[in-house]
Order: sequence, then structure tokens, then C-alpha cells
Amino acid sequence: MYGLSNILGIGQMLQSGAGVVRLITSGLVLTAAGGALVVTTTGALFTDSAVVPANSFTTGTLDVNASPTSAVFNVSSMAPGDVEYAPLTISNGGSLALRYALSSSTTENTLAAQLDLRIKTGVSTCDASGFNSGTTVYGAGDLGSTTGVDLIGAPTTGAQTGDRTLAASASESLCFKVSLPLASGMLAIAPIRGLRDMQHTQPVLGSAPRLPKFRIPSLRKLAKTLMFIAMGATLTVSVLVAAATFIPSMFGLKTMVVTSGSMQPYLDPGDVALVRSAHANEVAIGDAISYYRPDGQGLITHRVVDMQVLNGVVYFQTKGDNNLSADANLTPANALFGIVDGRLPKIGFLLQKVTTNKLIRLLTLSIPVLVIAGHELRNLSKLAKEAGAKKGLESVSQLDLRDERRVTSAGA
Repeated sequence: MYGLSNILGIGQMLQSGAGVVRLITSGLVLTAAGGALVVTTTGALFTDSAVVPANSFTTGTLDVNASPTSAVFNVSSMAPGDVEYAPLTISNGGSLALRYALSSSTTENTLAAQLDLRIKTGVSTCDASGFNSGTTVYGAGDLGSTTGVDLIGAPTTGAQTGDRTLAASASESLCFKVSLPLASGMLAIAPIRGLRDMQHTQPVLGSAPRLPKFRIPSLRKLAKTLMFIAMGATLTVSVLVAAATFIPSMFGLKTMVVTSGSMQPYLDPGDVALVRSAHANEVAIGDAISYYRPDGQGLITHRVVDMQVLNGVVYFQTKGDNNLSADANLTPANALFGIVDGRLPKIGFLLQKVTTNKLIRLLTLSIPVLVIAGHELRNLSKLAKEAGAKKGLESVSQLDLRDERRVTSAGA
């Protein structure tokens, strides 16, 4: 005879007639084993159980939001040198911490490549004065492209380099700075090469085309050619010097040779910067200005990124376009030399050589004078020869006329 062992819903046994009803509820089942009861030759095991119900699992939530929800920028009639600022707030409305990435896609690539974007977090205010604070998380780089540009992190699943983290119910503000550099849209003027008329000789049927004979030029022709080359080179240098010095001065502009690359790509080493005199109240943020060094030794040309008034004095915060950080010292308004209005590319070093090297300056001035003087002497010599030849012809004509008169008188 076997003993009955039943697993019951709360460890309770219910009798119904001759049978036993088993009640089982879902939950965690705890089973305890007791001792064995021996009846005749068969052993029975007493058991008991308990159920722990109402177990549940709930996932956390992710809820990332951006403000504003529409356009961050809505700028029209933007011109080279303009700078725009706008904030974007990223918030986590969920119950879990999250990582987020940010990318930018545009409808075209031409303007997007010209616009420079810089993103900072932790700025005091999202404007020109507050943007000097905070931490840079992107840029300066392109605003975007039609294929998309990753600005912060990467949208690929999983943790990526540069991803930002937000705790539950937290938010952070990003400050966007979009600028259109002054160099944007400047056209490079390429020289127009003249076209030569090509003469084609039709060969005579049945005969091979004749090749032109090569003749060694005479020393006189060679010297003449070299003279014209020297004259052309010196005249070209003279024209460049005049274009870089006298012509700008007619419009109130001063010329400065760029010797470093701190303002690239706006100003390259070897360029001539055209600077006009200006008052401090004419300077705006984004202008490239030339100003005297603090020690008074020479000039510096950098861009104005901020303006401050301290104790009634206007100061400029400057920075080279190619430098990572702003200049350490503020520049007072009385150190202003002028505002950069343009440039003459790649002739600065030549201008510097011509104006500072005495030998080159002497050759530049003397060779054109010698060439012109030689040309005039040659013309005078030619005129003298023509006058002598004409006088000889007149003498011969008078002798012929006298001989003719003598023959006529003898015949009479």
C-alpha cells in the first residue's frame, strides 16, 4: 500500500468524497521534505509546499526630446563675415540613463561646405560673449552634407566614441555657432591666354611635306631677345609694385605683407593684406583687424571674436582663424591700425624683396630706364642715317640738273 503525496496550492488538503482534489496556483513553489513513514514493507515520504505569487518585471523607459522641436536656425540674406548663434536643449524624460548622438544632413553641399559649425556645451549664454566659455564638442567643421555628417558621437547601435550621456530626467543645452567666413565666395581671377592662329600648309599631291629648317639665331638676335625678356620681367615687377603700393594708396588702403599662417585660409603667407584706417566704433565682431603688438614691435592681423568695455575703454578679443584658442591678451582700441578689406594673393614676398633689397630695387628702376634710353638712341641714330641719305640724294639731283643745263646751253 502506498501513501498519497499531494502538492497543494498553499499546502492545504481538501477532501471531496472518495477522491482528493489538487489545487495548484502559479508562483514560486517551495518544497519541504519530511521523514518517511513505513507501512508494511513500503515507505512513504511526507511533503509540503508554499507558493509566492504576484512576481512582476517592468522595463525602464527611454524618452529623448529636443527643444526647439522645429528649426534651430532660420537665417536669410547671410553675407560673408556673418555669425549666428542658437541653443538646442536635449532632455531625457525617461527613467533610464541614455547615450545620444547628433548628426546633420542638408539638401545641398555647396553652401553647407562654406558654412562653418561649432558646438559647445556649458556656455554661460548662447551668444558672442558667452560662447568663449564652455567646452567644444564639435568643430569647427562643415554644417553638414546631403549624405549626413556626424556631429556628436555616431548613430550606430552600441557605445560609440563621442556619444553624450544623460541621466534620467536630466537635460543639457548645446550652443550652435554658424559662421560664413569672409573668404567665402571670393573668386580667383585666372589669366586669359591668347589664342594663336595656326597656319596649315597643304602638301602638294605626290610630294612629301617639307619640314622647316632649323636656324641657329645670331648673337645679335639672341642679345635682342634677352634684352626684351629682361625688359618684360622688370616692367612686370614694376607694374606689380605699383599695383601693390600706389594703386591701393589712391583708395586710402595700406599694404601689409602676411608672413605667418595664423589667418589661413583667409590670408596665406605671402599675401598682401589691404588695410583701411578705421575708428574703434567701426569694428564689428567677425572683422579681421590689424593692430600694434603690446611691445610696439610690428603689427598683428587677427579676427575679432568678442568686444568688451573695461573701465570705459573698448577692448578687442582676437583670434587667428587657424589657431585653436583666442589670443591671451585683450587689444585696446588705441592699438587699432585698421580693418582688413581684401588681399592681393602671393605677391607679398616679391614686394618685400623689391622694397627692402637695394640691389633688386636698383635693377628694377635702372633696367627699364636703360632699355628706354637705348631704344631712343637707336631711333635717333636711324633718323640721322635717313637724314644723311636724303641729303646725299638731294646733292646728286642738283648735280644732274646742272649737267642738264650745261648741255642745253652748248646746243644753243
